[in-house]
Amino acid sequence: MSVPIPSVHTTPVTRRVLLLGTVLSVAVLVALLARTAPSAPNGSRDAGHAPSRGILPAVVVPGAGRSGRFEARAADGTVRFATGGVTLARPAGDLSASAHARVSLRWLGAGEVRPAGAQRLPGVVNDVRGRNRRRWRMGVPTYEAVLYRGLYRGVDARLAPAAAGAGLGAMATYRLAAGADPGVIRWRYAGATSVARVRGSGALRVRFGPGRALFEPAPVAWQVIDGARVPLKARYRLLGGSAVGVAVARADRHAPLLLAASPSPRLVGSPRVGFSTFFGDKRWDEASDVETDAAGNTYVTGLTESSNLPMAGVRQGFGGVMDAFVAKLSRDGRTLLYSTYLGGSEMDAAFSLAVDRRGNAYVTGRTGSQDFPTIHAPQAKLNGRGCQLREQATPCHDAFVTKLGPSGQPVYSTYFGGTSDEEGVGIAVDRRGRVYLTGNTDSLDLPLRHPLQRAFNDRDCPNDLPCPEDTFVTNLSEDGSRILYSTYLGGQALDLAAGIAVDDAGSAYVTGTTRSPDFPTRDPLQGALRAKLCGPPPGVPCTDAYAAKLTPDGAGLVYATFLGGSRNDRGGGITVDDHGQAAITGSTESKDFPTRRAAHPDLDNSSCSPEEPPQEICEDAFVTKLASSGRALLFSTYIPGNAEDEGRGIAVDEAGDVYVAGNTDSRRFPTVNPVQPTLAGRVDAFLQKYRGTDGTLLLSTFFGGSKNERANGVAVDPTGGVHLAGRTESPDFPTQNPLQAKLSGDIDAFASLLLP
Repeated sequence: MSVPIPSVHTTPVTRRVLLLGTVLSVAVLVALLARTAPSAPNGSRDAGHAPSRGILPAVVVPGAGRSGRFEARAADGTVRFATGGVTLARPAGDLSASAHARVSLRWLGAGEVRPAGAQRLPGVVNDVRGRNRRRWRMGVPTYEAVLYRGLYRGVDARLAPAAAGAGLGAMATYRLAAGADPGVIRWRYAGATSVARVRGSGALRVRFGPGRALFEPAPVAWQVIDGARVPLKARYRLLGGSAVGVAVARADRHAPLLLAASPSPRLVGSPRVGFSTFFGDKRWDEASDVETDAAGNTYVTGLTESSNLPMAGVRQGFGGVMDAFVAKLSRDGRTLLYSTYLGGSEMDAAFSLAVDRRGNAYVTGRTGSQDFPTIHAPQAKLNGRGCQLREQATPCHDAFVTKLGPSGQPVYSTYFGGTSDEEGVGIAVDRRGRVYLTGNTDSLDLPLRHPLQRAFNDRDCPNDLPCPEDTFVTNLSEDGSRILYSTYLGGQALDLAAGIAVDDAGSAYVTGTTRSPDFPTRDPLQGALRAKLCGPPPGVPCTDAYAAKLTPDGAGLVYATFLGGSRNDRGGGITVDDHGQAAITGSTESKDFPTRRAAHPDLDNSSCSPEEPPQEICEDAFVTKLASSGRALLFSTYIPGNAEDEGRGIAVDEAGDVYVAGNTDSRRFPTVNPVQPTLAGRVDAFLQKYRGTDGTLLLSTFFGGSKNERANGVAVDPTGGVHLAGRTESPDFPTQNPLQAKLSGDIDAFASLLLP
């Protein structure tokens, strides 16, 4: 659906509509126009047909009153292409959180070149405003692009908005004559607070103050020699301050050279829904985790009781009471690249997912199936036998680890466990493809190697009841055939894992929940469990969250700390940025949970009462970012609503900004630049984004339909797209470009992508 530009009339000569997008070096100016809305706002929940503001159409037209200037106009502002640079001017009175009155980009060392219209379009624009006819503009020509000819010696620049329907993308192309030096191309971002390259990708990140950032993928360079396109290595050069240039390696000086890019900004203001889909069949289907790869594809894993999940690529039939599943969706969500059941004849469930740089997916969870599929397995059989000694004679379950190749084919798959119960709760993978696994165990004989802690810490439990569990942390070799290290981690009471992350040095970071006053600590931020008896029921010991960083060999702790207040606190997930700063989310009942630079410094569960009758205890979610030493808080805040709020998934982007996902039934929940501003059902999913340096809340939104949702996982791709996955019971869950448009059972999984 196209939306006309107010007070500007386009003659219907052509149906071609250009969307204002971003361009190389000019991307920030256009990105700041990209203020979008929910695909299905409250009160309008027609799945697949939700109205959207989107990005208003724009065309390049000559500027009024001055020759040699061109404009691309939209309701949110005007981009002016002039001699020497480009400027974004906001409309008067725009007081939105992401508004900039004026932002400019200037080429450095360029000639005084006036832009010219390029590729005339059939349509014209009529601007008929006010009573003064002298100000009316009739029959104004429209163009596909703007051309700066001779911007530098031997260099032309062509700036073109995106084609219709392309969303935020756009293209800028620099054409260099044979022998021209690409090093002369330089520019400065006026008003930028910092410019940096993103390690590993060659991308450029430009910050413009709180909540405003631009992401430009690495430039692309090529030449055409003897009729064949020859790609060249290209990169940005940081010239100090906000100045940037480009460098191209090994170009043939006897042939013309071209530089181009299709940048995409990060979350600036409200995001838009790229796609959102149900995923499931007749029975219970739930996505427990989500990941993404360098191409922005979406990977989901979880559990299913349905025998007819959407299938593609790898095919394996439903095997038992409950199976794990793994699915990979294309960037636009329209194509199921592969999906597969993963399990045997008993209960199997996947809880966590990791994806490496090559697109291999790693999954962990729990299995009670003696016929769980294994390949190249160091442990080929279910090891649990001790559970049969219990009066209930319940079957044991082991953890499992499965690696799938880029097309979904199993590379290796193995059980992991002792003679009692294990479950894999979190998984991470390093740059070499080594797997880091955490989970829970009550086995006295867990497979160990170079352990930090050699013994299960609670041996005095009866055979007819499960013992309080310990956390375990295990590192597997790249091919999955060897345990590099494996250790217990816990104290004399209950210790539960919630997630794991790994840094570039190979140090694993673990979070979870503990009741153990003797949980192992080292250089702690908080050295002791802060409360003893919490309940309910009365007399039950309190819990704290914990955070621990292991040495790369797993044999020692870099730090380990309790994290909590005087009531119950639970760890829900962990991630780590490029500087070794861990971020943790979870839930808390404590009014004195440790905070610093808090966006919301106080617990708010006013709709619940701890007093009887009736007794209703609610939790607030929290997000905490630790310094690399683990001994200081960079920021820590409640995520408050007036009822129940849980932090379940957490991710970090290249800038160190933190994304948290979970669920809330709080009508008074803080929103900032929301996709969905109000609670739609009984329980909704939520997504938040915090600036990594100081905890400023940049984005906070509900996401859901008229019944119940929860987001279990969140991931961020290299272009700033935010991937969510979880479960929904709502037939009117907000969908956009769905692979599956309707709810199939009582509970379906969902997968969604929010774009800048």
